[in-house]
Amino acid sequence: MMTQFQGKQASDSQAIAELEREIATEAQEIAPERNVNFYYGELEDATEQILRYAFWLAGIKENYSKSQYKQLVKDQGWKDEDKKYLKVAATFEKFEPLALRHIEPDTIFLLAKNNKKYQPVIEQLQHLEQVDQAVVCELIKNQRKPKTPKPEPSIWRATPKGERYCQVPPIWEDDHFTGITLQGMVDKEGLTPQQIIRESLELRQAYIEGRLVEVQEEIIEEEFIDNFVDYEHCEAVDEVQPEIEEESFMNEFESVEVANVEVNEYQAENSQSTGSVSFCPNIVKTVDVPRWKLGWQEGDRVMANSTSKPFEAWCEGLSVRIVSVSGEVGKIQFVRVVRDDGETFDSFGNWIQEAPTGVNKSEIHVGDKVRPNFNPNHF
Repeated sequence: MMTQFQGKQASDSQAIAELEREIATEAQEIAPERNVNFYYGELEDATEQILRYAFWLAGIKENYSKSQYKQLVKDQGWKDEDKKYLKVAATFEKFEPLALRHIEPDTIFLLAKNNKKYQPVIEQLQHLEQVDQAVVCELIKNQRKPKTPKPEPSIWRATPKGERYCQVPPIWEDDHFTGITLQGMVDKEGLTPQQIIRESLELRQAYIEGRLVEVQEEIIEEEFIDNFVDYEHCEAVDEVQPEIEEESFMNEFESVEVANVEVNEYQAENSQSTGSVSFCPNIVKTVDVPRWKLGWQEGDRVMANSTSKPFEAWCEGLSVRIVSVSGEVGKIQFVRVVRDDGETFDSFGNWIQEAPTGVNKSEIHVGDKVRPNFNPNHF
């Protein structure tokens, strides 16, 4: 009998446990829907309690002595935590805690911490019948100033006087090529880094504008060879004389005479058109080597050619004097020239030509003109 009772008791306990599990499961499923307003209500209560506590703490500080108030804060285990609540009290002193309960607690602290920045928001809240989180967020959003876009990176800097200058950012390279090369040029040529950078940029700008092209030395040599006359061949042609055997001289005399007449006519025709009396149909005129390929030297008197119009305008037909030369002869040379009035211009070797020998500056001048206020940097 006892065994049957114990079995029935165990069966009932099992059923009760099962029922409790089902009830707990159903409660978990429906709890979020039923309790959502409850939990939001708890959060609103927290906001109201924060405001009430802040007002109470501000009143205590006002009525207590300084030492008493410090002791009160110390007894709570606080150090500086009371300050944010005092700010809340000062910021919302014109409000009832119940009127602000729909604002999320962290937003209350945000407005209090930045009460000067959000003073317009706080003032607008005083005139609203209903204050909630959405309204406050919208007012805060409207109050915030749009972020000004960051300016694009620039190499330009300004002095206190308003003058501007360019400053190249640090150059980081694994092989330190730029720094090593620049320092080497400074040490070898005695120029400043600024001068070397300027000359390099002038060279690059000229290349971009098509005023400067890369010429291979091998190609130049081939052109010179092709343009020179094969004088040995021409002399050989002139020296060749038909060997006529005595026994056939009389037979061929007539044909030789005709040939000589044709040759004389050809020579006469060429002497009238070219002013030359030599006969060499294979002769090709030589092409002079451009002067700049032979290199320039300090003190040379030169004139502008038509390569660079701004430089040509700057010279105005006058000869100028070379004051400094850098670069490799036969390739690219940087040339600084000076006018007789002391103005200088940084140009390239292929922009200039030799001034006529024995001609002074007044004879080279074309027309009676006054020099314009020309900026040598704009070329």
